[in-house]
Amino acid sequence: MVEDPPEARFLPGVTENLSRIARQLSSVAIITGRPAEFVVQHFAGSKDSSRRDRSPGQARAARPSARGVRVVGHYGLERCSVDGDAVGAVEVHVPPGADEQAIREDVSLLAGTLEEARSSDGAPGGIWIEDKGLSVTVHWRRSPFPEAARAWAETSIARALGGLSLTGSFELCPGRRSLECCPSLGIDKGRAVMELARGLDVVVYGGDDLGDLPAFDALDSLAATGTTAFRIAVASPEAPEELLIRSDLVLDGVEAMGRWLASLARALER
Repeated sequence: MVEDPPEARFLPGVTENLSRIARQLSSVAIITGRPAEFVVQHFAGSKDSSRRDRSPGQARAARPSARGVRVVGHYGLERCSVDGDAVGAVEVHVPPGADEQAIREDVSLLAGTLEEARSSDGAPGGIWIEDKGLSVTVHWRRSPFPEAARAWAETSIARALGGLSLTGSFELCPGRRSLECCPSLGIDKGRAVMELARGLDVVVYGGDDLGDLPAFDALDSLAATGTTAFRIAVASPEAPEELLIRSDLVLDGVEAMGRWLASLARALER
């Protein structure tokens, strides 16, 4: 966990272990609310810090194998795969009837309006507006006044959504000290899990935030139809209590999750 989400990185060894696991199982995926490009850039460069400054085009020099790790960005709107340094092109999958360019234009307008409000109307300190291309997030992790910052975010987003002439509609997705405006397309981590789990007998999912609860719902649905489902919660001071209660295994922080992945990789290779 970091103060600034763009500074988030994989822990040492995690990407290598995910790739090892992917070569032994039918499917391994990273499902995230962040853009897929953000994940694959750091995945491809995590084994050698000297490669982190490469452009995305350089990271895509080779084609990933079918056994690579799938990356599902923006809760399911973006898809690609990565296998070591081989990174596939990011593909956007919007539902029928939705217009990707219109969504991006709406997001840009919304992000600009929120940034203007943040700069001009006495917003609490430490608030940051993140334009993620297909959604926009208001963060207040750095704010010394979290309750006031949350209230500002809720009020400012409601005012912006009510006052702008946007092409589509948006819904609010709460996170850890953040509030995200996502296009109302019926997309979430649960739907992504259901698509990825098609035809699988066993599904394991790990998460640490409110956005992971729909994925747990999906595992409940899969279990009801005979699939073996296993839920992992990564504990932190900000982890949702419901996520911890509903999990089959609680790991004490991201470091413990990294150790669990390493153990799984070793077990599968025996």
